[in-house]
Amino acid sequence: MNTTSKICKTFSTSSRIYKHSVGILFRIPTDADLTDSIVSFLVKKPSNKSAIWSAAIYGDPISGMIEYTTATGDLDDDGFYYLQAYAEFPSGNFYGETLRFRIYDSYEVP
Repeated sequence: MNTTSKICKTFSTSSRIYKHSVGILFRIPTDADLTDSIVSFLVKKPSNKSAIWSAAIYGDPISGMIEYTTATGDLDDDGFYYLQAYAEFPSGNFYGETLRFRIYDSYEVP
């Protein structure tokens, strides 16, 4: 048994994700060439608190895909979150489109 593997559920707009979930994989296209960039997700939580999730480039940087897997404390509010791709380049910064998604409270039925 490989004890270093992670259990991940890939996010989709039809996913139902609950408060305090860990291991949710967000993989978002940016439509930008991310070569030589440092990437992250800018996050606005339902409580209006902001966070920065250090992301990684998925695959070839030219494809423009950014990914992040949630950790403990990332999804600590229920309600609507806003997630925006962000990349820092030597020549400037890039802001991608904003994704809105809902985190449900434990035992909440839609």
